[in-house]
Amino acid sequence: MNGIEMFALAGYAMVAVAGFVLGTIFGQRLASDVQSILRALESRVASVEGSVSATTAAASTSAVVTSADAIEHHAAATTQLAAAVAQHVASTTAPVALAPVATAMNAATLAALQAELTARRASYHAKQTNPAAQTAASAKS
Repeated sequence: MNGIEMFALAGYAMVAVAGFVLGTIFGQRLASDVQSILRALESRVASVEGSVSATTAAASTSAVVTSADAIEHHAAATTQLAAAVAQHVASTTAPVALAPVATAMNAATLAALQAELTARRASYHAKQTNPAAQTAASAKS
């Protein structure tokens, strides 16, 4: 090792020692600040938990009463709804007659549809069995 490398190593050692000393000094200050912040936060959380638990204990008895009132109110509303439905059913008149739908198809239309269906089936089967016909048909399109 030459002299420059020795000076570099000595510089690194001095920086490391200085960093350790400064880290210790400021680390203690930082740790004490963080501890005081955490203690304050803990005390606030404890006070909130105490107030919530006191409120919950008082509200638990009223919650039972409130849910019973809600069930009773729901039962009354359901009874009113059933009465309204019964009244509506009783007040409706005879069902409205719908206009008759034309379902009869004349023989000529039926024969034309059957002929078209037969032609399409024959064309489909010809394409499936004969690939040359399929390529010719696609070239026409």
